[in-house]
Parts: sequence; structure tokens; C-alpha cells
Amino acid sequence: MTMRRRTNDFDIRALLVRDLLRIGVPRAAIRHEITLNTSSSDGRADVALALDHALIGIEIKSGSDTLGRLDEQKARYSARFDLLALVHDARHEKALLAADSIYGWGCLVSIEAGAVRPWRLGGLADLVAPGSRTHRSTRTSPFAMLELLWATEVRSAAARLGLPHEGARHRLIDRIGDRVSLTEIRREVVVELRHRGFNRWEDAFWKRYDALPAPQAVAA
Repeated sequence: MTMRRRTNDFDIRALLVRDLLRIGVPRAAIRHEITLNTSSSDGRADVALALDHALIGIEIKSGSDTLGRLDEQKARYSARFDLLALVHDARHEKALLAADSIYGWGCLVSIEAGAVRPWRLGGLADLVAPGSRTHRSTRTSPFAMLELLWATEVRSAAARLGLPHEGARHRLIDRIGDRVSLTEIRREVVVELRHRGFNRWEDAFWKRYDALPAPQAVAA
């Protein structure tokens, strides 16, 4: 019996990006390794989708990963994103079911033999569709969503919203969160994430992804 190769992070990330591009997600909206709170060590979202109608956080679990921190990561994602998705190596399915860790994710997608297969709830197309009925987080906080932004980005957002934009980042976040609707805050965070320069992980990923032969890679 031939043993299936254990997937790594790039395997899953490349297949995920390929399918996101195929269903029409703009390349600029697909952000990698986004810090959940730029003023602390609160971890990173593996992938963040900055869409006009929703901010989506995607956690990746390759065949080399464990699920030990998954519930903790889900809680952090839930505070900052409208929708959550878990994209993982197929070998994790049994463990996810046994631990009831499938609950709280709007989409669960399994990666096996180079294919992206939704196995619980909706697929990626359902996840990114405007007006999707995919389960939304009930814990999204306007303050936590703003924590995705760097200080300069928070100041830019405050200026566009017509609010005072001088002062410490945390004070600006409190001011915006107290005075502005979640809809407006989402719009500002989406603008800033789409225009943010690549971090080092993104730069390395896109160089490697763009070098893949078709049909593995899909152009923007």
C-alpha cells in the first residue's frame, strides 16, 4: 500500500489560492500571515480575505500540523472576522469530528490528492459569495477588527471617517469603535488590507506560486 505524502503549508495554501482565484476572489483581497493584533503577540491569521461584504479568516492545518491550538485560534479569529474557514489535510477529519472542533467554523475544506473538497458546511464559493448563508461569527468585535491594522492604517481610517486621527493607536481604535458602525469599520479595514504592501511571507509565497506550472497556478 502506497503511503500518501503528508501535505505541507505551501501545498495547501497554493491549492486554496488557486481555487479562490478561480471563483473570482481578487488577488489583492487574498492576504497571507496577517497579524491579529499588530501591537501584541496574539498570533496571525494564515489567510485573510478582504472582501467588500465580509472579512474572512482562514486557518490552515497541513499534514504536519497538530490540532492542539485550534480552539484557541478559533476564538481569536471569531473576534476579528465575520466568517471563519478551516482548510486542512484530509488526515485531520477524524480527529476534528472526535473533538467536536468543527463547530464555529463557517466552512471546512479538506485537501487530498491535490483536490479541494468541502466536507462540512459550505464550500469556498459559498463562503465568499455576497449574501451567503454561511454561519457568521457572533463574536465579531469592531475593536478587535481594527486591531488588524497598523497604527498608520488606523490613522488613515480615522481621517477618512472624519474623526480626529492624532494620538496613540489604541486610543484611536477605542474612538472609532465607539463611534462608527461595524459596517463602516469593515469597509475601512478592507481598504487598508488591500493596499498594504506585502509582508515577507506573502512575498515568498507569491514568488513561489507564480512559478508553478499551469494549471496548478491561476493568474489573477
